[in-house]
Amino acid sequence: MPGRPADVPMVALERFFADALAVAESAHEAAGRIEHRYRLGPAAFRLVCAGEAVASAIAPTLAHIRLPEDGAAEIAIHAWSEATAHLPPAPWPAEAYGQRGGIDLGDGRFSAFYQLGADSVSVLDRQRGVALYHLRRPLPYWERSFPFRPIFHAWLADTGLQPVHAGAVGRPDGGVLVTGPSGSGKTTTTIACLAGGLSYAGDDYVLVGTAPPPIVYSLYCAAKFTDDALRRFPQLAEHVWNPDREPGEKALIYGSRGFPDALVPEMPIRAVVLPRVTGLVDTSVRRVPAAAAIRALAPTTLAHLPGHAASTLAKLTRLCMSVPCFELAAGTDLGQIPHAILQILEGVPSR
Repeated sequence: MPGRPADVPMVALERFFADALAVAESAHEAAGRIEHRYRLGPAAFRLVCAGEAVASAIAPTLAHIRLPEDGAAEIAIHAWSEATAHLPPAPWPAEAYGQRGGIDLGDGRFSAFYQLGADSVSVLDRQRGVALYHLRRPLPYWERSFPFRPIFHAWLADTGLQPVHAGAVGRPDGGVLVTGPSGSGKTTTTIACLAGGLSYAGDDYVLVGTAPPPIVYSLYCAAKFTDDALRRFPQLAEHVWNPDREPGEKALIYGSRGFPDALVPEMPIRAVVLPRVTGLVDTSVRRVPAAAAIRALAPTTLAHLPGHAASTLAKLTRLCMSVPCFELAAGTDLGQIPHAILQILEGVPSR
């Protein structure tokens, strides 16, 4: 959540952003400008990186949504590292920083976010359609899997689109949103479905169009595994990006390298699925009320993405009330999981 509103004059915010953008441009000039265009739901964004080190840390998880360069983009994101150029001093006071990284600037035009673990600063100017992403150290593995979440969240706040903490699997003509807190079995469910021949739009964060009929758009193609989870899918072991991991670090696999044929850019959402690990052999499914899905989907999404809480909750509620919701009691026979998902899809009428 953001901290206390910062009483910063608009002229100071405008000067800071202009100075920071000039620093980003000088970083591009010094390290080498690497620019690509990517899908952002039904629209597009342009990513401008300063140098190969920054680009190679971010681009792999976006490779599957890259678009031709000669097209429009609604927002441009400039990314550079401290090693190339320093960010100018921020004009907001220390009390503006919230415990979850949000920085309350109180004006509506600018949004800012500091991510403690990644040691990165994101700043968005809605009027310009430009965002800044400054890295003070190399990106940790988990941030490589889903960069720019606060920027996308703030940019799309006034639309029907919402980044959500969920995965999505199914078929191009319809899929399910897989959601729940960490440890609930999201990754096991999505990767089991992948191994079972279903399409994949994401594992940890996806973009959802919440206005009926709802649709899920792929944002990232990276999947993260504990060592125990990776042992269940040995066919993916050769594609692990970080084979020499620190204790507690998850294995990171980019879908564009490990399972490119399964990736889809979007799917209609036919149901919301809440996995639950049971330890039993067989997998079973039961219908649950929308309130259960909202309780599974909303807390982590709201915790990860400070600001705009009321509109985010309204969008997630609308989504969960527009499709049937199911609990998936996931068994240890992983081959049953994709069959259970297919049973859900075949029992839900297409729109």
